[in-house]
Amino acid sequence: MSRFTWRRFREVLGRVHNVHVKRAIREANKGVDDARLLVNNKRNLILENCLIDKDDTAQIILLKELLFWIDLGHLNKNNLGSVSLPESWTAKRTTNIPQLVISYRNPRSKRTDPNYQLTIPHYKGTRKPTAVPYTKGNTTGTLILKDNSKFVVNAVSETEVEKLVNHYKKYISTKFLTNDLRMTERKGKRIKVVKYTPIRADYYPKGQDVPYPEWRHRY
Repeated sequence: MSRFTWRRFREVLGRVHNVHVKRAIREANKGVDDARLLVNNKRNLILENCLIDKDDTAQIILLKELLFWIDLGHLNKNNLGSVSLPESWTAKRTTNIPQLVISYRNPRSKRTDPNYQLTIPHYKGTRKPTAVPYTKGNTTGTLILKDNSKFVVNAVSETEVEKLVNHYKKYISTKFLTNDLRMTERKGKRIKVVKYTPIRADYYPKGQDVPYPEWRHRY
């Protein structure tokens, strides 16, 4: 792994890890109003030492990960296998923009984790967005926004694409919204036509800067 790649990975790893640690610190401090008790709270001190610092070496990071997740038992308290991923675009102003990631699953699948995701850039809705089922296929619709971020849909037909775009574009900030919808047909190997239903929505207010959702809504 190159020095640049490791530095970038360390930043992402540190952010995600520290989100969990800070959450554990808040849980440990619940109901404690006396500041002196907070300072002397041994578990609180241990948790604070688990926070990854930008100057930590790879060995120190590994030890902090092991201490927090294994020794303190947080691995069993968190379901890390169902995390959606925010997207990054080559945008004019920033690649880390607020976005809602809606996870879909084939109801006939034996798997319980998501099979597919739709990402809505510049999300402006509430914590209970309305999601609709759809049929995935070989027609790709790309709604290009003013900053070059994109809402991309792969559906069974242009009609299905337009249905999804018209439904979800109401959640996109009007500051960035356009009518620049481009249709393309998949070339080469055709993908299987599958009906998907929404299972949850994850909101990332800072895009990839904080790769862990601020809130989650389940369907």
